[in-house]
Amino acid sequence: MMYSTVVLLALASSALCFNSEVDEKFRTLPHDEFIKYFNSQNFSWKIQKNNALDDKVLDCVEVRNVSLPVKPYVNQAIGWYFPKDFDARTIWTYCFQERLKPLQKGCASCWAITVADLATSKKCIRTYYNDIAPRLSAMDLTCCKDCFSKSYCSGGSPERAALFWLKNGLVTESCKPYDDKVNETTCKQECIDENLFYNADKYFAERVYIMPADDHQIRYELVFGGPLIATFAVYEDLKDYKSGVYEHTHGKLIGHHALQVVGFGVENEVPYWIASTGGQWGDVREIKIKRFQDKLGFETQMISMIPRS
Repeated sequence: MMYSTVVLLALASSALCFNSEVDEKFRTLPHDEFIKYFNSQNFSWKIQKNNALDDKVLDCVEVRNVSLPVKPYVNQAIGWYFPKDFDARTIWTYCFQERLKPLQKGCASCWAITVADLATSKKCIRTYYNDIAPRLSAMDLTCCKDCFSKSYCSGGSPERAALFWLKNGLVTESCKPYDDKVNETTCKQECIDENLFYNADKYFAERVYIMPADDHQIRYELVFGGPLIATFAVYEDLKDYKSGVYEHTHGKLIGHHALQVVGFGVENEVPYWIASTGGQWGDVREIKIKRFQDKLGFETQMISMIPRS
């Protein structure tokens, strides 16, 4: 039964994917005219002109074969009690403060920011209850030399960054605040705050694992364990996202991106995941992404982490 449900979801999601007619208009019409044309169609999402993003910022993940344990399956019967819609930000409100999220600007560091952001959320959910957890530092991942093959701002591996948190820990932003002007000397094992000591300021993960690419398992994890990281293929059409449930319809592959997944829902019978943008899309704070789109691979490499108490 579970397998059939997942297959049906996947088939439904792929039925209305890439549209060659829309893609041709995307290539030939002026951008402003294309936006008007696209929004006049009966698609599940709307677009706008968004100058806040460029291809470098969106292509911020190196896809690597990193070995992580897979989360064991949970009791399928529990799925009958799932809500139709769920958003972790409304359950653990104090753990999702927009002011805590750094921006990439011109640095392709989504792999580091997303891992540090998820680590902060998980730590807050598990141990801080009604108080705000200290934000963990994405800059500390400049010291993870096997996380990226070129440079910190040229994209890296969320899986290796998660393993770094597990093995080496991450300091807080009070120790190492985010700075998109990264250079080769950024990895310093010291705090800018003279009242903090680098090794004493470390927080660690207890477990890191990959989720099965299964609708029920992922929703279960979100409800009972909190947010996840999704690494997925990014196409040109996502740059212009404004609202609704995103489904890839046009444009070429840009690269791979990572976002924090905070919930799920159904809109006009279209099932979706809620991904927090962290402010990267300007006024768009979240993206609803249609579940199980083959070309995106959104569910195939979802990472979950458990912080050390």
